[in-house]
Amino acid sequence: MDLQKIIKPECFLVGAKFSSKDEVLRKIAELATHCETLKDIDPEKIYRSLAERESLCSTGIGGGIAIPHCRLEGIDDFVVGLITVPDGVDFDAIDEKPARLVVYIIGPESKAQQHIKLLSEISHALRTPGAVEKLLESSSPEILYENLMSYISGKALLEEKLPKRSLVQIIVQGNQNFEKIFDEIITLAPETTVVIHGESASKYLMRMPIFAGFFKDSESEYVKIILALVSRKLVNEVIRRVESAVGKLNRAHGVILSVIHLNYSAGQLES
Repeated sequence: MDLQKIIKPECFLVGAKFSSKDEVLRKIAELATHCETLKDIDPEKIYRSLAERESLCSTGIGGGIAIPHCRLEGIDDFVVGLITVPDGVDFDAIDEKPARLVVYIIGPESKAQQHIKLLSEISHALRTPGAVEKLLESSSPEILYENLMSYISGKALLEEKLPKRSLVQIIVQGNQNFEKIFDEIITLAPETTVVIHGESASKYLMRMPIFAGFFKDSESEYVKIILALVSRKLVNEVIRRVESAVGKLNRAHGVILSVIHLNYSAGQLES
């Protein structure tokens, strides 16, 4: 979802004063129709939807922030606006503090999942240390818009800079296979590879009287697990190297390889 397309300065208001939450909701209903998406929607309909949602529980999330929102039939896109209230207004917030930033979201009835994601992204951006104070300093809707987008795009920029890495897990039975595979993998990721010693399930089953005699104690029942954190670009090379050591994985015995793509990873181990 491109927030720059749904957050519009014409839906912003700077330095407002309100005596009640209901007054805020009515102002939102009026202000929202300044956006093209809602220009043909009756403000009273928007107000009723906002008030109905607010009756379920307060959208005052604390820290001087409120995010009233609702969903409407008959619209295709979201509208997001922001109102600064320097003196604050009682919003029945969870921390009982007045709301000084009021972000409102009006979305299509049919896009509940996107609505939830939008709520989460905006809430996260506003909770950035110093964000409330910085936004309250804005002297015009245009500056307020620029300041808000700097927090939102800053979060997006951080996510773009995160290295895209994958966790490769190789479960190996027997020392011979382990040594071959380990020699191939360690050169690719020496600082992010670990080996865990474990036992196969049969080791535990053979200790239970009811299964005695079904399993024999042998070296092959012991397993080692190689965990390697590698760049996603290297995943195919890891697979190629493992197969050069033990043959095609779909026909190999005593080896299981799996790859998990990570949303976040950071740090390294000491060598």
